[in-house]
Amino acid sequence: MSITTFHYGIDGEAEWLTALGLYVASEETGTMGIFEGPVLQATDGQCIGCGHVEPIYNDSVKGTMTITFSDYRHAVLEWRVKPSPSTGMPGLMLLMN
Repeated sequence: MSITTFHYGIDGEAEWLTALGLYVASEETGTMGIFEGPVLQATDGQCIGCGHVEPIYNDSVKGTMTITFSDYRHAVLEWRVKPSPSTGMPGLMLLMN
């Protein structure tokens, strides 16, 4: 499974964050399955509507992402990344629907 986000940092620079990992079905009550993977980063690159510019791929792992699915419509996303001064992203975000 792959989850990718694209955004601009507070400095205006583009950043891609991609988590790659396996979805594992669960027999545990209240949990349908879990996705977990390392978060990798690419920076710079082209702006929206601009010509192609090759991004810079950073080899180091920036954190982890875990998504715990309680059923087909509900999940909790836990996003643990190293705080980024360029993007202003926090080190931990919990998202629920």
